Amino acid sequence: MLLTSSLLTLPLVFRVEREEFRVRAGEDISMGETLKLRFPALRHDALRRLVVESSGLPVDVVRGAGASELPALEHLELWLGGSDDGADCAAADLEPILSGARLPRLRHLALRNSEIQDEVAVAVATAPVVARLKVLDLSMGTRGDDGAAALLGPRVSRWTSTRPTQSGTKKTTAPSCATFPWDHSATEAP
Repeated sequence: MLLTSSLLTLPLVFRVEREEFRVRAGEDISMGETLKLRFPALRHDALRRLVVESSGLPVDVVRGAGASELPALEHLELWLGGSDDGADCAAADLEPILSGARLPRLRHLALRNSEIQDEVAVAVATAPVVARLKVLDLSMGTRGDDGAAALLGPRVSRWTSTRPTQSGTKKTTAPSCATFPWDHSATEAP
């Protein structure tokens, strides 16, 4: 991972033996220079947990994470943020992550704090990686009806509930929280 500006490149310590890496960053102006978080594609055989928190994650970071070979990664957390703070990714940029092809051990996926949470929810609802997740965290974003409808689809329907209404009809509701435990041994919603 590199923190760069036009005059300055600061490598962040990322040793081969490291199993966890967490960074909280975004664009910043320091001494008149713009500092921007960068994440080039990499291979790391031991990294188990990667967390990148930002109020505006650049698309290059999302694409770099998606293009990385991280065979031991179990926990991936990306705070996508909003365009006012520099976020410029689209749901399509998440496809390499959502395919799970380069992340065979991924069990916890958090795509948080996003102003495009509806699009993220739609992409996640049909993503191959979902079948092996224990936790899917889509919290802190601006999700609306489209995102909720996608999450009520067949792959996540076991976390919905049906309850009778006063008129005797049944009403299906989505969970109030967007963090879903994906316990494959359970037959009912937790």
